[in-house]
Amino acid sequence: MVKKKPKKGIRSLPGGDTTQATEESLTLREYLEVLAEEELDESSEPEETPELWVSFVLGEELFGLKVEQVREVLRVGTITRVPRSPASLRGVTNMRGRVLAVVDLRVRLGMEATEAGEGNRILVTDGPSGPVGLLVDRVQQMERILPSEVQESPDRRAALTALGRGVVPREEGVLVLLELDALMRPEAGASEP
Repeated sequence: MVKKKPKKGIRSLPGGDTTQATEESLTLREYLEVLAEEELDESSEPEETPELWVSFVLGEELFGLKVEQVREVLRVGTITRVPRSPASLRGVTNMRGRVLAVVDLRVRLGMEATEAGEGNRILVTDGPSGPVGLLVDRVQQMERILPSEVQESPDRRAALTALGRGVVPREEGVLVLLELDALMRPEAGASEP
């Protein structure tokens, strides 16, 4: 059997079929077939989506909260102490005409309290009964973290990561990822006096 060479405008397709068409439509069809095959290949390996975290420092430790849990970052103004409040409640401050409770995250996590200075910041978050400020030593940066980067905590950080998702190794140490809901529970962190 002798194979006939297709005439101009007629082209052989896989399987030996011939179709009358222009070069552009055949190219488009071939492109769509290749695209469909690629989609099948990609669907077998789902792409990992990074999450955005705000990293901040407390003492020598690096921590993070999910970006969507932080409304804004404020400079520290005057904080008025509230009598008979837990040690971790630093006091209240004025946030554009609204009273904002400020929790000292160092004390909440069992660290020693320090005086607030120029570099300290307040992370404004949504607490169970409205906005709550978390006093931190300084805000570092926003970080994209892949879920596969998050590891279980080593034993020495077990108490801290009970409040979070896990840890992410960094050149400068370990980033401890905290969960806001866990931080807002009364039993979170160090015991209150």
